[in-house]
Amino acid sequence: MLIKDAQTEDKSAIYKLWKQAYPYLELNYLNFYFKHKFDQDVSLVLEKDEHIVSCLQMQHHTIRLFQHRLSVSYLLYIATDEAYRRKGYMTRLMDEILDQASHNHLVTFVKAYYPEVLETFGFKKIAYRKQYCVDPSQVKACALTHVETTLHAEELSKVYQAFVQHFDGYFERSTYDMKLLMEQCFQSQKQMIGYRGDYQLEGYIIYQRKEHYIYVEEAIYLHSRALEEMLNAIIQDDEILIVEVSEMESLEALFPNATVKNQVYMMMKIHQVDLFEKLYQMSEEAFYQKITNEKQSIWVHIDD
Repeated sequence: MLIKDAQTEDKSAIYKLWKQAYPYLELNYLNFYFKHKFDQDVSLVLEKDEHIVSCLQMQHHTIRLFQHRLSVSYLLYIATDEAYRRKGYMTRLMDEILDQASHNHLVTFVKAYYPEVLETFGFKKIAYRKQYCVDPSQVKACALTHVETTLHAEELSKVYQAFVQHFDGYFERSTYDMKLLMEQCFQSQKQMIGYRGDYQLEGYIIYQRKEHYIYVEEAIYLHSRALEEMLNAIIQDDEILIVEVSEMESLEALFPNATVKNQVYMMMKIHQVDLFEKLYQMSEEAFYQKITNEKQSIWVHIDD
């Protein structure tokens, strides 16, 4: 058994393993990721019987959290070959990557796909998201005078920054990040539309048409009128509308009869506790209690 950094010749095996472990990932998205993102990230693999049986990725990001700007690591695409599961290989890989992360970052983030498992590695829940399930017949129609599809990365970055300044716990996005996001949407058959005010872009949404429903995975808006008009622009009579937002956001005024479901979204692990407590001038326990007490101010969303 060997744990190592992935090499160029390993990419094909990792690609196949991701397809097996994440069957919902579209091929266009996988191709985009391996072309534009894979080599920029840290990728660890575990070899057994002369082939790769486990792998994971670690990205580096900057996050704003309680008035501090932190460089953090983010784990994603944790996968093990079906024939080699429940043998402790992923645990070995996670221990290795978290040890690496602890030498470079105070904290590591991961999406809460398996909260109980991640808790065994020291991760704790920090952010939830809400899903509004809306019958299109219950959506009040409005004029679509400001919606457009011609968007630019620089203005997307500006409206994103204007939106997240009202929250905490958000990942920073540069103009380059937005260029990648736009290309990723195009390659993944997702769509992006914006709301343009008199002088500037005042919102955008990222959505995808599924079978019998429309899924809005990100909604950025500077006022409710922008969100209302953009959602109206994508509604079709026979498709349920699902809108995902942070726990703080309340869309009941727009959708009074919607079904709302809360779900844990992001987890965090503190590596260097002494340094972290010195930075935030509070104990680790107090920090997580603050997260719990102020969780409705947390806006955390990331597109892999």
